[in-house]
Formats: sequence, C-alpha cells, structure tokens
Amino acid sequence: MSTKLKKAISLGLTCSLLMSMGVSVLTGCDRQETVNNRYTEEEKANMSQLIVGVYDGGFGTSWADSIAIEFEKKFIDYSFEPNKKGVYVDVQGKKSGYDPKTLTANIQGGIEIADVYYTSSPIDSFIDADIMYDITDIYQGKVYDAKGNYVGKNGTLSLLDRVDEYYVDAFNLGTKEVPAYYAIPYEDTYKGFVYDHDLFEQKRWLTYSGIDGTPKTTTEFIDLLVKISKANMIPYTLSTSDASFYYKNMLFAFMAQYEGIDEAWLNMTLDGNYTFPANTFTSQEIAEFGLTGNANEAITVKITPENGYLLAYMPSRPALANFIRTIADSKYISPNVFGMTQTFAETQKDFVLSKSSGKRIAMLFDGEWWEHEAKEYFEDASMADPSQKYGTRDFRMMTVPMDPNGKNEETVMVTAEATATFVNKRTVEGNTGKEDMVTKWLQFQHDRSGLAIYTRDAGGVLGFKYEATPDELASFTSFSRSIYNLKNSDDITTVRVGTNHSKVHDYTKTSTLPMGGFGNWEVSWFLTNNKGDSNIFGAMINNSTLSAVDWIKGVKKRYSKANWTEAYQKYISNQ
Repeated sequence: MSTKLKKAISLGLTCSLLMSMGVSVLTGCDRQETVNNRYTEEEKANMSQLIVGVYDGGFGTSWADSIAIEFEKKFIDYSFEPNKKGVYVDVQGKKSGYDPKTLTANIQGGIEIADVYYTSSPIDSFIDADIMYDITDIYQGKVYDAKGNYVGKNGTLSLLDRVDEYYVDAFNLGTKEVPAYYAIPYEDTYKGFVYDHDLFEQKRWLTYSGIDGTPKTTTEFIDLLVKISKANMIPYTLSTSDASFYYKNMLFAFMAQYEGIDEAWLNMTLDGNYTFPANTFTSQEIAEFGLTGNANEAITVKITPENGYLLAYMPSRPALANFIRTIADSKYISPNVFGMTQTFAETQKDFVLSKSSGKRIAMLFDGEWWEHEAKEYFEDASMADPSQKYGTRDFRMMTVPMDPNGKNEETVMVTAEATATFVNKRTVEGNTGKEDMVTKWLQFQHDRSGLAIYTRDAGGVLGFKYEATPDELASFTSFSRSIYNLKNSDDITTVRVGTNHSKVHDYTKTSTLPMGGFGNWEVSWFLTNNKGDSNIFGAMINNSTLSAVDWIKGVKKRYSKANWTEAYQKYISNQ
C-alpha cells in the first residue's frame, strides 16, 4: 500500500470523526494532502486509472474524493488490467464545462475523456448524442446484501432493487420486458423554505401542527410570517433573478396536496377523469366547452390532449394564487430581493450572515444543496463567532403548506426528475478493464455507506433507498439530516415530476403550449406578451398591484380553448 494512501486513509477516517463532532472536513483536514497528493507519478503509472467528472455546483466534489479513497482501498490488490495493480481515481470537477451542449461536443470531439460523468442535466439532454454507455448490466448485477452493503458477486440485491421506484420506469429507455438503462439518477433535490431551527426554538415559534412544530397549513404559515414580522425580523428571503426555477417544486406540491397526486399528474399525462366542483364554470363556458351539466353542479370530464385546456380551471390554481399573493408582500420579504437583481449566492449570504449583522432573516427559499453551497459564508461568519461555523447551526426544511380547502390526503414534497450520471461510451466500450472499473465504481459508490458519504459531504440525498447508521446520522449536519428524515418519512410522499416518465404525454413534452407538470401552468399573459416575470412567485413579488384574480384571468386567457386547439393542431401536423 502506498505510504501516501495509508496517510490519506488515516486522515480520511480522522475527517469522518471530525464530521461526527460537527467540524468541517475541508477546514479540519488538509484536503490537498489527502486527495491530490496521495500517490507519486511512478505509483500511478503502475495502477489502472479511472477518471470521474463531477459537476462542481452546489453539491461540490468532495463526496467523490471521499468515495475515491474508499474505492482505492477496497481494490488495492485487484488487477483491472494486465501488469497493473490497484486503481487511481482522478476526480475532476467542472461547472460550465459540464453543461450539456459543451460536454456533449467535447466528448464527441475527444476533448473530454472522463469515464464517468455526474451532471446537472436531465437524461434527455444526452439521449440523442450517442455518448452514453449501456449500463443495464450494472443496474441488474446482484452485488448488495439485504441492507444495501456492497458485497460483490455474492449479493442478493441490485441497483435496480434499491433505486427509488420512480426511476425504475423513468430512466428505462427500453421496454418493461427488455429494459435498457444508460444513466443513474444523480441530483434529486427538494426545494422549499429552509428555516433557522435554533431561532424558531428560541422564539417559541414551533407551535404549529406540522413536522417539528412547523406550519402544516397556509393559515398557519401566514400566522408565522406575521409573528416573525412583529418580532422585527425578516420572515424570508429568496432569489428571483437566477433561481426562479426553485419555486416550481413547491407549486406542484401545493397542487398535489390540494387536488390529490393522481389529479395533479393529469397536467402531465392528459389522460384520466377529473371532477370540477360546482360553480367552476359559467353557463357560457359550459356551452363553449361542450360540457354536460350546469353551473351549479360538479362536472366530471375525461381529460385528453384535445381538451387539456380545462385543467386551467382546477381550483388549486386560484387557491395557490391567493396564497402566493398573500406571502409575496414586502413586509415579509428581504428588501434586497426586489428589483430581480439578487443572485442565489447573495441571498444565501444574507441569510447566513443576518445572525450577526443587520436584521435577522428567519427563512430562506432554496434547494437542499444550499448549505454546502454557502460554506464560505459560514466560514466568514465563524471568523468572529466560532458558533457559526459550517455544520454547527441547526437549519431544517419545512414541508409545503396545505390549503385547508383542498383534499390534503397526504403531505407531498416534490423533486424535479434527477439529473444524469452516465458512463462515457467513447472511453469505455470495448475496453475490458474500463468496463470492469466503471461497473465496480458505480455499484460501490451507490452502496449504503457510499450514499451516506454523499449525504455527509455534499449535504444532499440521492434517489436510492438506504438506512443510515446512528454514527452516520451523527456525521450529517442538522440540515442534511432533516432532508434525510423528510425523504425517509412514512408521513411524506415524495413525488418526482419529470417528462421522461412513461405516462407523460408527448404533447406535454413537445407542445408550444404545454400545461406542464409543475411547469407552465403558473404562467399567464406575462409570458404570452414576452414581458415581465413568467413565474407567479416572481411576478407577484415584483408587482404589488398584481392580484390573484387577475393572474387567474391571465392563466385562462393563455390556456383558452382557441389557443390550446391551435397548439394541438400544430403538434398533430408534426407527427
């Protein structure tokens, strides 16, 4: 064993111990020594090399470095290639270089030669590029024991057995009978209101009916905003300039809780019955749409691609518009948000540093990567106050508030469909040693302990079933532990809304006027006229005179029968 690898492993274990004590790995250990210099060039020349490209966004790359060391230790005496022993994993982090167009072109041109890529783009960004290696056998290999630990060829479970059920179908590019997998789900993130649990406990604001005493209903949430405002604090902050896509998860979760999950999914499938409550339509609309019934009775309609415009009349839409109109008020939001100029990074910085400077901000609307992404701001704050060091403060994420008038059969949290992890067909296909390495790497990386390392180091939770040990749970920050608990809660249903789901109608994917999942239903005449903000949250924040009633009028105008029919006919003519 390399002397430097022994030191790397020793320091890696020390880092794990420090993490369990709430100490940041990156500042408590010499990452340059443990990761970048663990082998001499001579030692590397006698080892097989695996290159792993990781999108260096909010989740960073340190999780991959940690797993690389464990992987190298596991296979230190294994020969992937003749006359070579062991493996060196070279983790390469890039951001703009891994956007789908650039990455695809560079792989096709031979500039990018990593063997595995963890991207921030959906699988359909790469499907037609012929750069993804068929990993069906990797998915199907029985290499895990009953708890998800990697045991090799004597296992009883496969990746396919352990991946969240949604991806068994959504990532299958073949058929049910003859599946074909080319990617593994990567970023699979909640987005919502992150709250300062320490502050909430101190102020005794955790008195509501939701998880950990947080608000369960919209009424309770609004009551909380009033309490925070009366305490002379800022209830929440968010970015409307470059992070408006964050809101969509919350909007669909709101709809799914109000309507029911199956009914909300009609926006994607355009296939199924929906019952509109009494008084949804005027007599004139009933006649125009050819509906059976009258304005005073509930009307059940078979939703199809031809009449999908009727979904604009779902009662969850005005309920959502009223809720957003209420909370998108300047008295509840950081003044830095207005004008659509504050970036997500500036928003995170304001939230973190508000404890020690300026008005305290109680909540942040962001994704589950935010804490890891904001590490430098915790380090800045800790210079004057060590108690603000990364991992020492208690942040958690709330569930989406329910409207009291909805179905509310279950609490729903939504993630957009995960991004793609794929194997580079150009470097691996036909290379027996590489095929063996990427197989073992992906299977090893997604075992129970590898998933826990990801949560510990990146702060997120991947789309796989795993149970963390008490020691692993203790190594997570309070925030990543809260995400782990939300995704593993029996009281919460996680819904993943992506266009690759087999039930999603092609019209939803390709139309110029899709109703969308969490997608385009929240837009109105703003988008139609190419002006203003097309997202209801951003639009109402930046236009205090925009009413919920006017917004819904705009939605119905955009999704009129005439507009929908015209768009559908264009879709049909292109088939």
